[in-house]
Amino acid sequence: MLKSKSSDEHIGNITDKDSLEFALFSANIQHILNVPSSSEIIGIYERSKTFQKKQANWNPNNPLDKLSAQLFNTLQKTTFIATFHFGYYRSLVLKLVNDGYKVCIPVARKILDSQMSYYANVLGVIRARNIVLLDAEDSGLFFKIAKYSKLGYHTLCYLDGGSGVKTKRIRSRGSLVQVSLANGYIISKLAFLKFAYICNLSVILCIHSGRLVDIDCDNLSVKYYPVLEDESSDAYSRRIIHQLYSDFESFLIKNPEMWECWFYLHQSNLPKSKSSNWKIEDRLLLLF
Repeated sequence: MLKSKSSDEHIGNITDKDSLEFALFSANIQHILNVPSSSEIIGIYERSKTFQKKQANWNPNNPLDKLSAQLFNTLQKTTFIATFHFGYYRSLVLKLVNDGYKVCIPVARKILDSQMSYYANVLGVIRARNIVLLDAEDSGLFFKIAKYSKLGYHTLCYLDGGSGVKTKRIRSRGSLVQVSLANGYIISKLAFLKFAYICNLSVILCIHSGRLVDIDCDNLSVKYYPVLEDESSDAYSRRIIHQLYSDFESFLIKNPEMWECWFYLHQSNLPKSKSSNWKIEDRLLLLF
């Protein structure tokens, strides 16, 4: 379907500089959400850009509300915290450190230094020592996480982080799985959940609800995923990865503009459409 004249007014707001970014963003949206309306896609794009600016301008030194009682109780022992780049997701780490917890976070190698600088600037050098950032592509990653777990560090993992998804080493180990998300699929890693099982770490999903972080309310959604009786590490990790994305889906559909990954999903998690959901007349091509 070629863009209709009614789309011209919306597309006119997108500059030539943004056209490639929008084309990739649009493809990711259509793979996952199967949105046939060009004006709706452009609306999500514009709201996402606006939310990006809010994220960038948010003052991380604003007073942060305390962790919810549910999360507080869960963190009484070393825990694996699964989350997504959704809402004001950076506030989760700041909440944990402000409440006296230590956190270990695997991150992409290319942003390791910038993330270290960010937390040092926001928290100060002393408090930032309670955050350990590890190279997610390091072959010895899990040995390092195990070491920090024994020292009382909770492991926080962004499930939608794509580090290693395209590498032959990860693929050869059978650590990848295709996960359903709304009207599409993405590729995700199982290794972290298998590690949590082996190390007897409780797995919880913690998602920022999207509400502002400096208002007097609990804006973190928390869910616990126990191991079933006689369940193997492989069976557990495969069951839970699908449940985690299914639970995330409700947040995504309600506020799609709050998921940062739309801008780079094609580079990391390899989105794919559920072709059975596509009608020929709904296939959309936007021309510039």
